[in-house]
Amino acid sequence: MQQDAPAPAPSRVVGIDVARALAILGMIWVNFKYQIDAAERGPAALVWASDRIDGRAAALFVVLAGLGVSLRSRRVRHDPSAFGGEARALSVRAGILFVIGMLFVHLWPWDILHAYGLYLVLAVPFLRLPTPVLWLTAALIAPSGLVVRDWYTWPWGDTVWTPLGLIGDLWVSGLHPALPWFAFVLVGMAIGRLDLADRSTRRRLLALALPLALITEGLGIAAIEGRWADAWQALPRPPGPLFIAAGSASAVAWIGLCVEATQARARAGWVVALVATGQLAFTWYIAHAVAILVPLQHGWFDEAPLWVALTYGAACFALAVLASLWWRRRYPLGPLEGLIRQLTGRATPAPWGGRTLV
Repeated sequence: MQQDAPAPAPSRVVGIDVARALAILGMIWVNFKYQIDAAERGPAALVWASDRIDGRAAALFVVLAGLGVSLRSRRVRHDPSAFGGEARALSVRAGILFVIGMLFVHLWPWDILHAYGLYLVLAVPFLRLPTPVLWLTAALIAPSGLVVRDWYTWPWGDTVWTPLGLIGDLWVSGLHPALPWFAFVLVGMAIGRLDLADRSTRRRLLALALPLALITEGLGIAAIEGRWADAWQALPRPPGPLFIAAGSASAVAWIGLCVEATQARARAGWVVALVATGQLAFTWYIAHAVAILVPLQHGWFDEAPLWVALTYGAACFALAVLASLWWRRRYPLGPLEGLIRQLTGRATPAPWGGRTLV
């Protein structure tokens, strides 16, 4: 069997962290506009444009998570003896994310971290499987959300506070059920096996991803406006096959564009700032909930229009960029990122210290 080409080291492809930073911005925008019920309070064009990113930021995050799995475990595909160590490290990371997510649910009921824990465990058997198997499995999983919903209803609900409810939340009836959201992880794992630092590789990838993104997103828009059946709507809830296809294609296209735009500009100031922000994505995921919930507790944005939500989100993101740049000029890992690296045994006992960002 022909081996996959080794993936590049993460430091060589700065566009991946840039894509992660843009996903943070999209996440803040989407979550804040819904938390203040501003989704429909604004000019029709602005409402239409903001609706296009619903579910896409989360999909981009999950694809990037799968991509990161491939980058971290790239040696497994060439050295089978490394599988055990990588599987244990990934499982430990999954357990940590699950526990943090279950704690975070108390503050943020819309948490995705506990689902990430399941995704990473499910990714372990795929670490050394051929790339075509990843694509085939993703395609088979894509329609599972509608199949489960139409043929079977989980009778124990989706509350995370009972064992059966947690199973339902994680697999079929939660905000990010593994059926079909795990397909995004597999797409990311497949993309992570490509040498994105190679211009011809990423341009071939973009030549496929961009038209597919335009076609699937266009079908999704037509389906929503034409009130077609759920199977043809690219909405995150219910997550039908067109949502998986559109979310995957859009995520891959964004990653390719980010790499294309930044690969030759790694030392440009704006690239350095966005890379630093993307490298602190886990920290900002936790922080963004605080940035949203605190003003809501004080009623500062009651009846605010959509443009206010988007402006506030952009301001939060700008502060995150500045804070990330300040932090990464002093420390090699983000606050929470360093903690996870310590717990998984992938960092020294003191993960913060030393200048690593120019």
